[in-house]
Amino acid sequence: MDNQQEKLQQEKKEEVVEEQDEKQGDQVSKNQKRNQKKKEKKKKLKEQNQEIIQQVEEEIKAKLNLSDAEQSDLEIAWCIKQIKLGLTQKLTPEEIKISMSMIELLESDQVPLVKKRMAMKSNFGDYRKLMKQYK
Repeated sequence: MDNQQEKLQQEKKEEVVEEQDEKQGDQVSKNQKRNQKKKEKKKKLKEQNQEIIQQVEEEIKAKLNLSDAEQSDLEIAWCIKQIKLGLTQKLTPEEIKISMSMIELLESDQVPLVKKRMAMKSNFGDYRKLMKQYK
């Protein structure tokens, strides 16, 4: 009887150990499943974000796909607008004179584009960057 009781106790211990191993295995697999789901969600979000970014970039390219002449006309018009906005401020007579001569220079058809760009760069610095900031 003692042997039978010992065997029963040992079998119970083994069953308990097996159950614990199964539970740990389930927990590990649950954690792995949870982590895998998280990774899949991140991957989906990343793909969606990349698709959205590509769509936006395509839209921007379509809108900004202007010829060089159109682009330079747009830049000149923006600079003229900024100068006119500056004229609404309180300025000294000398500043007003400089601003008016700048407007005349930029609006003139006789002045070469290179000279206009030099004037815009001297007045605004990196005017293309400023244009992007204001948009």
